[in-house]
Amino acid sequence: MYKLVESFEDLALYYFLLESVYGPRNYQLTPEKRLSEKFARYIVFDEEEQPIGTIGFKTYDGSDADLEDEHAFAQELEVIEAKGSVVEIVNMALLDAKQLHGFLAYTLNVIGHHVKENRLKIGLGLIDERLYMLLRRKRIDVQSVAEPRPHLGHNVIPFTVDLAKSYENRWQYTWFREFNETALTTNEVKLFITLTGTRV
Repeated sequence: MYKLVESFEDLALYYFLLESVYGPRNYQLTPEKRLSEKFARYIVFDEEEQPIGTIGFKTYDGSDADLEDEHAFAQELEVIEAKGSVVEIVNMALLDAKQLHGFLAYTLNVIGHHVKENRLKIGLGLIDERLYMLLRRKRIDVQSVAEPRPHLGHNVIPFTVDLAKSYENRWQYTWFREFNETALTTNEVKLFITLTGTRV
């Protein structure tokens, strides 16, 4: 299951999860304090509605100088051909590798929702090297477009992925199941924040 970040309580939980994953690796995370229509963030939950990870989508138009400095994505042929249907995938984080199958199933549902809503074709970005290897082992068709490099305190790989194709072929994955957005309420998110001591 998954939940779109729509409130400041959601946003606090989103960054708490990111910090839980990347903080121990000295990842230099700068939480954003505002919600934006150009940045769709999702919290991924397991079947017991416990948060297990995050994923975000940013509108991509080639104008982010910091991203293009890491890799010239705007010059990639598939990005050029899919102009207007490209999104940057950010903040992909998984709390526990043992939950990988569930995380992938829920995340692919998020991607499918986003693909259909926004007519997306290609995703791109910088992915944690460990997570990239996990995805490749599970036959997720993420493609490295450059060598790994240090970025904000950890190693990342510039990548692209055919989102439309990945979702279209979702039933080839034995771990895939169809899920809808969770009905988790803002009050339930607030309760989790209280239990974890997360600051809003």
